[in-house]
Amino acid sequence: MLIKSFIKKHEFLYDTCLAIMYKIRFVRIKYGYINFIKNEFKKNLGYSLDLKKPETYNEKIQWLKCFYRDPIMTQCADKIAVRKFIKDIIGEQYLIPVYGIFNNVSDMDLNGLPKAFVLKPNHSSGRVIVCYDKNKMDWKTELSKLKRWLNENYYYQNGEWVYKCITPKIICEQLLYGEIIDYKFMCFNGIPKLMFTCTERKKKLKVTFFDLSFNRLNFIRKYPASDVRIEKPQNWDLMIELSRKLSSRFPFVRVDFYENLGKLYFGELTFFPGNGFEKFYPDHWDKKIGELLDLDKVNKKYVKV
Repeated sequence: MLIKSFIKKHEFLYDTCLAIMYKIRFVRIKYGYINFIKNEFKKNLGYSLDLKKPETYNEKIQWLKCFYRDPIMTQCADKIAVRKFIKDIIGEQYLIPVYGIFNNVSDMDLNGLPKAFVLKPNHSSGRVIVCYDKNKMDWKTELSKLKRWLNENYYYQNGEWVYKCITPKIICEQLLYGEIIDYKFMCFNGIPKLMFTCTERKKKLKVTFFDLSFNRLNFIRKYPASDVRIEKPQNWDLMIELSRKLSSRFPFVRVDFYENLGKLYFGELTFFPGNGFEKFYPDHWDKKIGELLDLDKVNKKYVKV
């Protein structure tokens, strides 16, 4: 832990170690995909992955990741292309406004952007630059970060095939002010069954699970649950309705929303949350939630075993 902390405090050292790790992963994923998945699964979850008879939630997510190839999932993983999918299914009124889409960093004109905004690459997960005041940003560092992200193929970092063929671009979105709570609905064969909130990001992320009556569930997955009361969102029923519509095609997908100043916004569609490597506590919930995902109902034409 001391070595990791030391490396993280030194940017050049951290970037160098990261680059080496990604090169190793590239080779492992390209030339031994299933073995890579099995090794990462055992390392993160502590039990062996059974792809022939998957029972737990995490095992079934791995099965979908390895063998299920609905091409529209790539569109839905693309933070730009998914906007058309959302517009066609539920309407563009739920999309966060966009200030610009750029093929590369040199296309961006910071002077033409508002004071505050959010920048994201469209072809990966967890990469985001939040700008509250563009005049107070270290743009040399931030633009260098964007360039590095654009040169990544995120598939070769974690093995999530939906990212492999996305053409890298930058999307600039409106910044939502105030406390932002993520509402993430876990949908199985087109039916939302449970959800969780992401709160307190500025302190330490809290992830709290609820059923669809907004009762807290007595388990956690990787992150601690919040110890404060979380109010039921204003648009709760609408979130459930829209989750049904957006998930109807997929064996499993997580449908994310934000509620900001009473208005509902679409967040993202996620097919392999936590890459299917996040541990449940107590661990029997892994199997209990896995029972909600019936792989016998998948569209067989997209199965590539």
